[in-house]
Amino acid sequence: MSARSRNVRLMPTMPKSIFWSRTDTAGSEHVLLDDGSGLAARGTMLAVDPIPWTARYQLTTAPDWSTRGWRSRPRGRAGCAG
Repeated sequence: MSARSRNVRLMPTMPKSIFWSRTDTAGSEHVLLDDGSGLAARGTMLAVDPIPWTARYQLTTAPDWSTRGWRSRPRGRAGCAG
């Protein structure tokens, strides 16, 4: 199964797109989410202080909001892959 078809299955409706910036340091986050039946969310976070880093994540929950899955891929100079 291709990555594209997995994403379509996880988010069957048009996802909401939310973007915000941090106020304590330079950084931001963008998330695509569908909360029609539980939650399916896919996002990217980034910041530069105290060290530059980025993290991509995916979260899915059941209709009762219990966690079904969580994946994250951090990147940066804090001992993470990168």
